[in-house]
Amino acid sequence: VDYLSVRDVNSSAGLAVVARNSTESPASSTLNWFFNGASMIWEGDVSTNWSTAGNWDLGIVPVAGDTATVPDVAGSDPALTAHVTVKKLTLSQAGSLLTLAGFNLTVNDSTSPALTNVGTVRLQGAEVLTITSVSTAAGTFEYVGTGAAATYVMSDISSSTDYYNVTFNGAAGDVFRTAANITAANNVTMSGGTLDISTNANTLTATGSLTVGAGSLTATNGNIDANSHVIISGAGTLTAPGSGKTFTVAGNWTNTA
Repeated sequence: VDYLSVRDVNSSAGLAVVARNSTESPASSTLNWFFNGASMIWEGDVSTNWSTAGNWDLGIVPVAGDTATVPDVAGSDPALTAHVTVKKLTLSQAGSLLTLAGFNLTVNDSTSPALTNVGTVRLQGAEVLTITSVSTAAGTFEYVGTGAAATYVMSDISSSTDYYNVTFNGAAGDVFRTAANITAANNVTMSGGTLDISTNANTLTATGSLTVGAGSLTATNGNIDANSHVIISGAGTLTAPGSGKTFTVAGNWTNTA
């Protein structure tokens, strides 16, 4: 419901009421009404379209000020069809998947973390991510491109650690170009396409393993800080940092490519 002034209403025996652009006077005079944002859980009963109201447990689509939770809904994982802004977002299970499909995502809760990702956030690569804080204790960000042999300038997620795991799985010709330093709390994996940290002279830091199993990692004018193993295999190609740049490997070096 919208544009109401509400007082002394008890809806505890029925469904929760989300009142947008509304006021409660006096404060706390209503039961089971939500005035300053609501919490909604993805169910995917109708489709995979994030913007379809029937896919959410409260029957409305989350907007700015709301909290959205995406569990593992096999076969009906949400995909964006427009730019989305929410207050807080949680991918709550290892099988949770959110596909951005080229649309921007804003998560702006001032309480950390605004984004908790236990599952996978899948991006084409050029989406604008505006996230006040992100939990980097689990989960994966997967960059997949579009297969159009395009260059995608990646959004800077954080001023410190950006990801837990990050995977690049584009098609041949897809280039994922950094615009800032990238830090992963766990693994960085190349499975397809090209990761270019050279053009903008950025630093790639992997606390876990750095694996290039397919595609390529280009770091001629960048820096690499691998705090564990570096593994190059299959059709993977790594172009190392050049003169005046740094390449630190704290673990084993394996090259079977």
